[in-house]
Amino acid sequence: MIRYAWAVLVLSVVAAVGISTYSLNRAEGAVRAERQARLDADAARRAQGQALLGVLCDLIKRQEDVFQESTAKVGKNAADAWHDLGVTYHCYTS
Repeated sequence: MIRYAWAVLVLSVVAAVGISTYSLNRAEGAVRAERQARLDADAARRAQGQALLGVLCDLIKRQEDVFQESTAKVGKNAADAWHDLGVTYHCYTS
């Protein structure tokens, strides 16, 4: 009878350890998947931001070019303002 009790106890402990190990591995996998999904979303947001910045820089450069042709003082001031805006958004990299 005592051997049976010990066998049941040992099997119960082994089963409990196995179940807890399985549960921990599943939880760790879920955490990894969530972390990777967050990193992917951040990368997508960053790429979208870079694309929008590229469009903005193209617009700024085009407007600067349009006003650069002007001979009037107001046109030159507008070109300078567009250039300053381009500098602010880091559109002119070397």
